[in-house]
Amino acid sequence: MDSKGRISIPAPFRRVLDLGDSERGSGVNASVHVCYGDPTEPFLTCWTQAGLAEMDERIAAMPDGHTARIALEEYFFEYCETLVLDDNGRLILPKSLRDGKGLEGETVFAGRGGHFRVFNAEAPVASYSALAAATETLAPGASVLSLLPPKQPIQPT
Repeated sequence: MDSKGRISIPAPFRRVLDLGDSERGSGVNASVHVCYGDPTEPFLTCWTQAGLAEMDERIAAMPDGHTARIALEEYFFEYCETLVLDDNGRLILPKSLRDGKGLEGETVFAGRGGHFRVFNAEAPVASYSALAAATETLAPGASVLSLLPPKQPIQPT
């Protein structure tokens, strides 16, 4: 990231943003929804248009007035900036977003399926990774894959 907050989005992440915005017209650059409202997270979470629409549907299915729904609405709609990539595949992150998550200099992109995270390369691993904590709960020698729910049996047709 440069001093003006410009950050180059790696090509694989740009492709995810492109695929997740099928309504975008030709010649229009992809947009990304940058969520920054969780004070426990030292990273920005970036969502595709399709990913944010899915979250909107899931939140809308929750009961009105439910505490979790209100918190999620705040996270996804009040603490979320929609930014558009420039012609060079870069984002310009506002200073408030950068400062709030300690982003400067070298940054790391971490894919999460339909969304990704951006964090400072010097952030302590324990501050953004659940993998180490989860594997500590496993039996000695057990694979992280043991955290997956059991496969559903195939039902005969």
